[in-house]
Amino acid sequence: MDSTLHAWKELFGSSEHDNPIYTDYGFGIIYDLDTIGYSSKDSLPIFAVKLSANVNERASEPKILILGQCHAEEIYGLEISMEIIKQFLFPDEYVDNKTKLQWGLYGSEVWVVPTHNPEGLRVVHGYYKNGELIKDVTYRKNKTDVNQNLNFDYIDGVGQDLDGVDLNRNYDFNWIFGDSLWVPGASCNPGYKDDFDYYRGHSPESEPETKAIVALAKKEKFLLSIAYHSSRSGCIDRYVIYPWAWKDKWGEEQKELAPGFDVIEKLASEIAEIAGMDLGQNYLQTGSSYRKGNAHDWFYRETGCVQFLVELGYTPQFDYGGGLLIQEEYIDEVINSNIDAFFHVLMRAVGNNYDLDLGLPPVDGNQVRGNILDANTNFPIENAIVSIPELENNITKKRTTDASGFYSRILHPDGEYTMNISAFGYELFNNIEIQHTTSGARTFDASLNKLSNYNLTLNITASESIERSFHLLRHHRLQSDTFYVSSDEIFTWPQGDYRIVLLQDGFIPVVKELALNQNQSITISMDSSFILNEINYENQEGVWYAEEGKVIHSINNINYHENLLLEYRLKYELEWDYDNLFVYQINNNDTITLMQYSGDKYQFFTEYIPISISNENASADIIFSLEKDGNIDYRGVEIDYIKLLTSENEESNLSIFEELPNQLVLFQNHPNPFNPSTKIKYFVPRHEKVTIGIYDIRGNFVEEIISKNHNPGYHTIIVNLDEYSSGIYLYRIISGNDLITKKLMIIK
Repeated sequence: MDSTLHAWKELFGSSEHDNPIYTDYGFGIIYDLDTIGYSSKDSLPIFAVKLSANVNERASEPKILILGQCHAEEIYGLEISMEIIKQFLFPDEYVDNKTKLQWGLYGSEVWVVPTHNPEGLRVVHGYYKNGELIKDVTYRKNKTDVNQNLNFDYIDGVGQDLDGVDLNRNYDFNWIFGDSLWVPGASCNPGYKDDFDYYRGHSPESEPETKAIVALAKKEKFLLSIAYHSSRSGCIDRYVIYPWAWKDKWGEEQKELAPGFDVIEKLASEIAEIAGMDLGQNYLQTGSSYRKGNAHDWFYRETGCVQFLVELGYTPQFDYGGGLLIQEEYIDEVINSNIDAFFHVLMRAVGNNYDLDLGLPPVDGNQVRGNILDANTNFPIENAIVSIPELENNITKKRTTDASGFYSRILHPDGEYTMNISAFGYELFNNIEIQHTTSGARTFDASLNKLSNYNLTLNITASESIERSFHLLRHHRLQSDTFYVSSDEIFTWPQGDYRIVLLQDGFIPVVKELALNQNQSITISMDSSFILNEINYENQEGVWYAEEGKVIHSINNINYHENLLLEYRLKYELEWDYDNLFVYQINNNDTITLMQYSGDKYQFFTEYIPISISNENASADIIFSLEKDGNIDYRGVEIDYIKLLTSENEESNLSIFEELPNQLVLFQNHPNPFNPSTKIKYFVPRHEKVTIGIYDIRGNFVEEIISKNHNPGYHTIIVNLDEYSSGIYLYRIISGNDLITKKLMIIK
């Protein structure tokens, strides 16, 4: 692959292609080879090929991404992706496809990543290291040194490989539901022992291979994508899978569908029909049924790109045994039918209703596309938000323009759609009714007028002298920024509503809500801060999975203060719309919702909330309440600290408490992995006998480490397992009728 891609670069990467189907239309250089990243262990390059009418120009046109191979043994897709590139470079060898090749490059950009798992691919084909042959034709993952012993630990044959991460479980969307370390397989094929094959990695996007694809996707903002896979087990051979039809919440009869699912499913049906023409039998198809950290769900949620995972094969349920995951005698049939499916997707991206082949489904031209420009300069506006509400929901992220200000969306022929366009510092375009047709893409360009700019003067005084600059956080609904400021500084900002926070160590943060519609001058007095109360969770258990209505933390009996500020630092991942973290202020019988969180923001951030208790005879409580429907558990809420600050130095009768659980709780041991000792923490809700034992991974009893009566409350024991060998074990707590089991790992 490497030598072929570079040979093509020598031939086509520095001069115009000389074929008339390209030169007659003024095409320039059509081939570019780029290195977008390197593999985790061996630092092998990850190549991306860009194909377009002129690769040296950034054109305003839809983009399509082909991911040839993710799992190392699944080599069908590598063959197809190389064939796609070859057909564009040598069109005379593919006379029947010339028109599609020409139209494809004229109306789109095609990006091909033949493999983003080059080191796993090298294991499949075999190589020598220090005279030893490293080879396993069934190997799936990359070569990350999971157990950190500086060796590549694999076993020839399906599964059982201690090292490596499944790159298709490593994306930062539903990552928590992928397999944790060294989990036994659960294949539908009882003879297929794929233990440890689906490890998600120690954190989302932990793998450089995943990072490379994520960075490319965020930069290029593809419209459509195909990711090729294959199935050795036969469970999902000849399948098309796409975003999403989750049944893990409500079951088969009430699947949770991705927004715009009708658009996605229609194109998937066409792909399944065309790819299946090698045997005259459609591929099966489904939206992804479970949340697993897969690439296709991440692509759609993160960027709006519709990615189709195509499980390639020839004979359904074919037994590949211990050979390469490919039926070599039928490879041409598989490639040709899937090349036809690729061209169908390509023409859908191009946005013309070309009916090029009799017997194939026609291509819908329903699409809206265009450029978002500055009305004064005519320059493109990058990252302008182009929202089509019918194709989005609370799970999906904002759909934005690329560096050329371009956007594109495919539409359903029977759908009715509206569009809203916004960008920081510009007037809004709202409620645009999209007119679209099957005959071709609708172009809608928008020129946005800039909002008026106004001056904001900040006059900052401090209760004590300070030589350093202040830290200013500026929040707008479309953008957040950070500035370093001093007194009497003048800012020029676009008209709009802002929330600003002024910070400095030792001073109470000042929060201002600002409607900037004229030149303004604001005087801000910075007073020394006093901590009335603080909870710091360093070295404590920081993640909660609470039952509905559970109060996880509270600050009680706050007396009269007119200048209080609640500051806390947290991150969260909760099920969208169903699970919420509320921060309440309760004054006698009145409840004020200070903040509400749902969905995900799983990087620590700090909130600053001014509160006031104005009645001198009143008191208030601050409540953090995690309210869930108890169905799908994401990573939960992690709080670093909670502070209640005032500028007044006076005594307070504030009390802070953690509400105790009402049932047996077993925490994850720490550290984990470990050698040879670890701590096990647990909570006992009542006076009763507690037994804790160690079991092997199959559930066989090994040793009892404690068995005695306990008083109610938290307990911690230190366990020394020096005589145990490396591996995964279970530890189980039994109290009354309650039993909880967790895993621990010893690494020596």
